[in-house]
Amino acid sequence: MNELDDTDREWPNAFPGADEWHGQDADKAVALAARYAELDGSELLRALITREFFGRLAVVSSFGSESAAILAMVADIDRSIPVLFLDTGKLFGETLRYRDRLAAGFIAARR
Repeated sequence: MNELDDTDREWPNAFPGADEWHGQDADKAVALAARYAELDGSELLRALITREFFGRLAVVSSFGSESAAILAMVADIDRSIPVLFLDTGKLFGETLRYRDRLAAGFIAARR
């Protein structure tokens, strides 16, 4: 057994009620998967944003090329969803300029 396994085994004890919370999350995930099993990516995203988690979501983005697609899909559904970006101080200038161009485009489209 490695250190990670030991840590994982002890983790629930560090947070009272963590096992119960995790179990409820897992049950909800199974229920959501069953409820929306027939939907494709964009339809699924729309259902989750507008029905299941309305007003309780944020999108995390690296602003890589793959992120642009999901950001566009989210923006088409609800432009009020916040986009979180962690600037580590170690990002390429190209990444930051790309982020700025995408953000400017989404802001302009909101007007």
